[in-house]
Amino acid sequence: SAVKVTSFTDGMFANVKDEVEVVILPMYVTEIPDNAFAGCTNLKTVIAYGVTQIGDNAFAGCTSLEKFYVDNAIVSLGDNAFEGVKDVAITAYDSSVADAAVKCGAERITLNISYIKDSFDNKTVDVPESANYFALIGNGSTYNNVTVKSAAKETMISNMVFANNKGTPIELTSAKGILARTE
Repeated sequence: SAVKVTSFTDGMFANVKDEVEVVILPMYVTEIPDNAFAGCTNLKTVIAYGVTQIGDNAFAGCTSLEKFYVDNAIVSLGDNAFEGVKDVAITAYDSSVADAAVKCGAERITLNISYIKDSFDNKTVDVPESANYFALIGNGSTYNNVTVKSAAKETMISNMVFANNKGTPIELTSAKGILARTE
């Protein structure tokens, strides 16, 4: 007989973390809990179609995880969810997911804020120097009083209109900065 898996516990893979390479979660699993795969250094692939929440440090230390895509179905993203992961692309559901994405801990972060359900106005995006690459994508939308401060080694800001800023909207200490179709 079959068993319908709908959830799993924090740190469930702690004792086998060197053995986990591929994870396929059924669509009934909606949450990846805190520390779920933390330290799974051989984890390379995750397929998680039904997930709407990713907990704190969920994939921290998953250094073999090459690329992870977070779509706008994720309504909650925990602190340092991808610490040490090579590359994360996030389409933010709302401003709290966007804020968590900036500080997710991945080496390369691509953040698309064009589908945000709430306002992204009056925000400061403060990218830490631990990021090797940070891209912010706005798809031509106008963002009021938004400031981007990036210490990432490389920063790209694409297709954003900055309006009604009280100060300088873009402050980069990055070695390389790219502005693509940004006003």
